[in-house]
Amino acid sequence: MATAPRKTWQQDPQRRTIILRATLETIALHGVDGTTYRKIAQCAAIPLGSVTYYFPSMQALLLEAFSTLAHDAFTAFAATLNRAQDKMQARQAIVEIIFGEVTAGDKTNQLSYELYSYACRTPVMKQVMKNWMNQSRASLERHFSPLAAVALDALIEGMILHRSVIPVAQEDVYRMVVQLSEL
Repeated sequence: MATAPRKTWQQDPQRRTIILRATLETIALHGVDGTTYRKIAQCAAIPLGSVTYYFPSMQALLLEAFSTLAHDAFTAFAATLNRAQDKMQARQAIVEIIFGEVTAGDKTNQLSYELYSYACRTPVMKQVMKNWMNQSRASLERHFSPLAAVALDALIEGMILHRSVIPVAQEDVYRMVVQLSEL
């Protein structure tokens, strides 16, 4: 008599990534304060126990999710700037960053607002933000002075937030970039 093969449990190798993506989706919908393990599990369509297995504390989960967001945003930022061969192209790259796909959309804006707010209240998250800003400025310094890099980084962040509320013309932003890039 043949017996059926015994089923064994197999871990989903993408489970951690799925949880992190679902966490960001949940934060975008409900904010940090409204994000719970249960909502994340529901968004990821996985058992609640899987979320707590991979992330025993909500702070660890939020830290890793926001760190992933910061890493992904910086990677896109750096890739856009790295394509620039000279100062003029770098200026245009900054405008592309401000108006590009990576920084557009309600979800991206909501996550940015939540990230800044959470970083203000969470010391370990401030370090993630500081690292992100230092990396961004270092990328900008490949084309501009350190002072200009600080000003341009602030312009980029500010314009992205402003654009979520008030339309701004690309030509106007380019003129701002040119002025600040001369510092």
